[in-house]
Amino acid sequence: MSLVDCSVPMVSCLTRQQSRATAFRTFLLVVSLALIILVVRVLLQLRAQSQRLKLSASVFANASEGITITDLDGTILDVNSAFTTVTGYSRAEVIGHNPRLLQSGRHGPDFYAAMWRTIRESGRWQGRGVEPPQKRRGISRMADDHRSVCPEDDVNVVSHYVATFSDISARKKSEADIYQLAFFDPLTGLPNRRQIMDRLQHAKARQERDGGKRCAAVH
Repeated sequence: MSLVDCSVPMVSCLTRQQSRATAFRTFLLVVSLALIILVVRVLLQLRAQSQRLKLSASVFANASEGITITDLDGTILDVNSAFTTVTGYSRAEVIGHNPRLLQSGRHGPDFYAAMWRTIRESGRWQGRGVEPPQKRRGISRMADDHRSVCPEDDVNVVSHYVATFSDISARKKSEADIYQLAFFDPLTGLPNRRQIMDRLQHAKARQERDGGKRCAAVH
């Protein structure tokens, strides 16, 4: 066998090794690019999630409605500043406690049992007049228009409860002022003609409904 013939297998072996090395380097390059794309995608998702969390935190902190977040046992996890403004309780005073501390006895156990039954069955509840004005540390406000919802996690399991309520003190005061101007004399504070006529109309309607005797008014 000649020298040239002996070198042919060696050249073929080197060629195969170079091909394998090139294929391996290509594989490493593809894997590296895939990892880079994956890392970039994860970072973008984390950034978007962080922005959503910041937005949610901003809405929670600056909402005009009082917001209470509890766990499934009803323990308060967090409240916003509007909650403090309406109720007079600071965040430190209510964290770790049950919302029952805000109850004033206006409603009985049946009311709250029905409310919680609705929440568990439908995932939400909305009502008015849950509590009368909270008076604490000189604060007198009316909390009304309550809403409660059950947020779910990624696997559709309820993770906590969120309750909101509005401060309607200004609206109630405006309604009272309008009623005062409509039915009372602004100088004397006595009932005016409109209120007297309104009362007479109600008395007449009640008398006609009850079939009683006729009544007369002297002007």
